[in-house]
Amino acid sequence: MKINAVVVSVPREYVYRVLNIHKSSFSGTGEAKLVAELAKTDNYIDELSLAGVVDGRYIAHVLLSKIIIKSETEEIPALALAPVATLPRFRKLGVASHLIKYAINKAGKTRSKFIIVVGDPKFYSRFGFVAASEYNLRAPFAIDDECFLALKIEDQRNFSGGEVLYSEPFANI
Repeated sequence: MKINAVVVSVPREYVYRVLNIHKSSFSGTGEAKLVAELAKTDNYIDELSLAGVVDGRYIAHVLLSKIIIKSETEEIPALALAPVATLPRFRKLGVASHLIKYAINKAGKTRSKFIIVVGDPKFYSRFGFVAASEYNLRAPFAIDDECFLALKIEDQRNFSGGEVLYSEPFANI
């Protein structure tokens, strides 16, 4: 069964509306704190903080925030897809998938070259994500190669790879 959720942007001044989604979706409060802290930075993009709303209730949220990829010669703009959350009773209804597709489409209108996500490769491959190592992208932390994923959203000629650098709020989760 699928559910039709209206997609709305979540401007930073309304981020409190989605924090409970993250608190309900994860075992700790790290992801909710990440969203709240990112909203205080220039890395938060109102148009790329997206919620699924049903009957006036916020039920899911995805966030794309600015990060960079540092190569030997330049810094490449990229986006981090994190976190992704759905209220437990609305899971498996396609809402998060719909939001991710919507976010990827909107990300294509930015200057960003890649979207980076840490997660289940079986889930994220349906959106076109592959192991980041295929683009010679390195994580700034220890992680299984198969779970550190990238989606190329704009061609980057002569790109030889680099290290993904997350914004400061990510260091706290």
